[in-house]
Amino acid sequence: MKLQHYFMSALSIVDLMTLSAVVPSFIGLWRGHLWLSVDRCKIISILSNIFVATTDWLHCVICAERCYSILKPLSHRTLLTKYKPRAIAIKLSALTFFMVAGSITALTYAEVLTSEFDPSVASCLYHIDWMFFAFFGIFFCTLPLFIEVITHILILMKMRRSGIQGKKRITKAIRTVSLTVGAYYIC
Repeated sequence: MKLQHYFMSALSIVDLMTLSAVVPSFIGLWRGHLWLSVDRCKIISILSNIFVATTDWLHCVICAERCYSILKPLSHRTLLTKYKPRAIAIKLSALTFFMVAGSITALTYAEVLTSEFDPSVASCLYHIDWMFFAFFGIFFCTLPLFIEVITHILILMKMRRSGIQGKKRITKAIRTVSLTVGAYYIC
């Protein structure tokens, strides 16, 4: 399997985890029983923010890997022969997840992000401090998007200099990554 397929698999898993963390915050009643509490809301808010931010950074990792494979194809091929693609994807995905998880958890326990259970609507309500909004916006949305744009610019610059054979491969890579990242940010 190709490295990008492993990254896409990791991205799919994180997206499913996002769904599993977000849905309970909107559905407080389960089989007629009110099961959400303040502690459960805090856990749900931490998890949903971790998974959303991890998705952003995994998109960034996918773009960086595609850029590396196009700009330095021999070095990329050497890397893939030296290390298994699955091991690379697992290590980078785990590093991304734990980097994000540590940051979000620290912000939550610093009470920059708080949540509470509202029994009248049977769901978790998030109270986002402006510091959390700024931190999350810069480090988990804007910075990965900036890196993704830079990698696309580098790929396009390489495409201008390459021959016809290389342009087909580069165009396919740009299309795949652009559609994936674009669809995510639109959603």
